Amino acid sequence: MIEIKRLPDGSHQCATELPAPVEAVKKPIPLKVRRMPEAFVVETMEGRMQGKAGDWLITGIDGEMYPCDADIFARTYDVLSDDDTA
Repeated sequence: MIEIKRLPDGSHQCATELPAPVEAVKKPIPLKVRRMPEAFVVETMEGRMQGKAGDWLITGIDGEMYPCDADIFARTYDVLSDDDTA
């Protein structure tokens, strides 16, 4: 088993040489998202997770739900409809 450790500076360290990386792009899969007006808790596949007011609640392709920080959402997703509470 290959063990990859995350270092305090955010980089990663591995005693084994990893395979060379290749480039990939996420498939453009439309998801249902809701901008939450207040703090919330949601049961996810990984357990209970909390979101803050203004964070997004995402419903995945298999119906799973999970929170996404507003800043991360803005860097990762484009909202397809005019209503940002889709």
